[in-house]
Order: sequence, then C-alpha cells, then structure tokens
Amino acid sequence: MEKKRFYLSETDKKIAGVCGGIAEYFDIDPCWCVLVSSWLSLAWVVACWATLPFGFVPRRIPTPIKGPLPFYI
Repeated sequence: MEKKRFYLSETDKKIAGVCGGIAEYFDIDPCWCVLVSSWLSLAWVVACWATLPFGFVPRRIPTPIKGPLPFYI
C-alpha cells in the first residue's frame, strides 16, 4: 500500500499550494479546500469577536504635588 504524505502542491497554488496539497491528499477539488479554509477562518474571527472582552484602558492617576501648594487669588 502506498503511503500518502502532505506536501505543497506545485500545480494548484491557490493559497501558497497548501490547499492544493491537502486537496491532492484527500483526492478532492482544491476549490473545496479553499472554501472550507476561508469559512473556518471567518468562523474563528466571529468566535473571537463574540467571546473576547474589550481592551482595558487604564485611568490616568494624577501625580501628587511636591512642595507648597500654589495659592491663587
């Protein structure tokens, strides 16, 4: 039995040959591989957007005044 290996495709280079190599390994059309990878990346972005909290903006703490307090009239 022939042992299959993953490799970058030389003929089907849609995304650097990665999807072409995966498609040749599983014997499917490379367009399906590109579609699935783009949907998975979109789902990853939506999942991160929905679950990650917003960034923390620290409040500026005033520095204490050294020396005598200014007196204005």
